[in-house]
Amino acid sequence: MSATNFFTGNPDLVEVFDKVIPWARVVGAVEGPGADVAGTVSTWREVLDLAGRYIATEIAPRAAEVDAIGVIRENGLVRMNEPMLENLRGLAELGLASPSVPADFGGAGLPFTVTMMIGEMLARADLSTQVQHGIGWNSPAALIYRFGTDEQKARYLPPLAKGEIMGAVAMTEPQAGSDVGRLATTATPRQDGCWILQGRKQFISAGQGDMVIVLARSVAGSSGLDGLGMFIADREGDNYVVERAEHKFVIRASPTCALLFDGTRATPLGKPGDGWKQILTFMNESRLGVGIQGIGVATAALEKASEYAAQRVQMGKPIREHPMVAEMLLDMETTVTGARALAYTAAVLQDLVLFGRDEEAARDLRELTPLVKWYGTEGAVRVCRLALQIHGGVGVVDEYDVGRFMRDSLITPIYEGTSQIQSLMAVR
Repeated sequence: MSATNFFTGNPDLVEVFDKVIPWARVVGAVEGPGADVAGTVSTWREVLDLAGRYIATEIAPRAAEVDAIGVIRENGLVRMNEPMLENLRGLAELGLASPSVPADFGGAGLPFTVTMMIGEMLARADLSTQVQHGIGWNSPAALIYRFGTDEQKARYLPPLAKGEIMGAVAMTEPQAGSDVGRLATTATPRQDGCWILQGRKQFISAGQGDMVIVLARSVAGSSGLDGLGMFIADREGDNYVVERAEHKFVIRASPTCALLFDGTRATPLGKPGDGWKQILTFMNESRLGVGIQGIGVATAALEKASEYAAQRVQMGKPIREHPMVAEMLLDMETTVTGARALAYTAAVLQDLVLFGRDEEAARDLRELTPLVKWYGTEGAVRVCRLALQIHGGVGVVDEYDVGRFMRDSLITPIYEGTSQIQSLMAVR
């Protein structure tokens, strides 16, 4: 029987929380010296318990329907389907739309480590919903909080924290994927302080939202990674165009959009020209997040494979008692457990860097980030493949969830830096 709480019902995640995370260091960095460590950790645990119960009992049961309906495309408009919207409304009502936004702006003020645990549980339930939650709410909120003016923070953070608006981050272009230096979208200043964006972006997760943070070339004559800047563009008034949502066989319900900027009005986020340095913080966090996505999907696949192997009887005994199947299950569990330990080690380092400005943690984090992304995502594909094999013929039947897990796992080694890019980074 499936768990009714994806936090308390996951013994390994609970053990990581209770015994592995050095909470005194995290609380000290996040809340400051003299903070009540026990009380703060108890509060964060209660949040995870609340989130784990809602995700397991509400979001997970809707996942197949969310996937089957996919993205809604009507009259030239792109939108999320109703079960997906119900998932997101529920998270917002629990105060978990952008949980890392500080309380001063209406958020829960959670550290990165706890936010990633919520992300893992969401990915276990439904990766499409997790992408919309992470990219649509968390990522733009983090960038605006980190680099925005007081006016930008006051304007965007409260509605993002409440789930009233959704954003996106637009980097990729038709000719500029992993090679960001080939980026061609331009930002040109006007005398009134407004900047004008010109160009196209593609493969933008959650691109159907209300605003977007755009990486554009802001210094005329610059090339490569120099001269880039980040800009906020509101969609209101057809300021930019959502040209289409791609038809995909992975994360079917998460709109992956092509965006057209043609005279789009925008305001700088941070200093124009420093965009590459600024966007790196998003990329590094996203790579950790995608590694944790892989862990969530792999956990779901392991759960279903374990249940099926216990119920399916062949040659007089459950197939889990056959040595080769038992070895497959052990391989899956070891992969998930190892990836989780690696990922939350990195998540703690991210908190120490974000809140404590810890330079030693920053060095360690640079080494671990590509490993988390590579191992968490490549491991997810292997675990889902083994889960499919354990299910045999029924694994490719739509009424069983493992086919969806297999499909969704395949995107994780690709976006936010391919496994090959992670390999190059790891050996530098």
